[in-house]
Amino acid sequence: MRSVAVYGGIVFFILFATIPLIWMILTSIKPAREVMLYPPTIISKQVTLGSYVQVWHTVPFGRFILNSLAQTLPVTLATLFFGAMMGYIFSKHKFPGRDLIFMIVLSSLMVPIIIRIIPLYLMVSSWGWIDTYWALIIPELTTGFAVFLLRQFIQTIPDELIEAAKIDGASEFRIFFTIIIPLIVPALAAMIIFRFMYMWNYFLWPLVVIQNMDMRTLPLGLALFQGRYTVSYQLLMAASVISILPVFVVFLFFQRHFIRGIALTGIKA
Repeated sequence: MRSVAVYGGIVFFILFATIPLIWMILTSIKPAREVMLYPPTIISKQVTLGSYVQVWHTVPFGRFILNSLAQTLPVTLATLFFGAMMGYIFSKHKFPGRDLIFMIVLSSLMVPIIIRIIPLYLMVSSWGWIDTYWALIIPELTTGFAVFLLRQFIQTIPDELIEAAKIDGASEFRIFFTIIIPLIVPALAAMIIFRFMYMWNYFLWPLVVIQNMDMRTLPLGLALFQGRYTVSYQLLMAASVISILPVFVVFLFFQRHFIRGIALTGIKA
């Protein structure tokens, strides 16, 4: 009975979490006249993919996807590189003020973007980066969370490996790229998922620095389907289904490393 109750509770929460996703997919394949029917229809008798076709013709949706990729991929790669490098320094090197600097890095996590957005905008505007990829990428190149997560994982690596490499004459960069990076692949995979999902759904900062329609990212593009008085629900749901596919693919590709990385990092933390 205990096992039945446990598995029953798991199934209930899985269904509770997936119902919005299922409803979004079912709404995206309904004709417009059935979307607002009351009582609502669960499965439409006239299934259509017209909303998916219309999405690409209503707005420059392909351009929005390319802009999101142009922002998300460089930011994710830069976060991995700088986070791993700073994590290696903070975990395996001793220097005056190391712990204080690390605490300052962590304290950046307590400063919300809404507080930093005005000085960031003034800086970006003074450099002439409004409506450019630079404005989308440069302010997000690294994050204190990546430094913390990767530092905790790198601390699990024995110091003897690094000392043996130094005795053999390996430089710091060679130690970093040939020893540290291969050993922290699970943590890097976890960070890829976290950072990719965050940047793919990032809305506030692009909303501030992007004014040109051709430079809009995907979250800004989804907002175009919501008017002041009306909402094209079938188009919005179809666009949302398309927008979650890259995140779904990334998660499926890195999920094994993700679970292992979270488990191992939590042991040391």
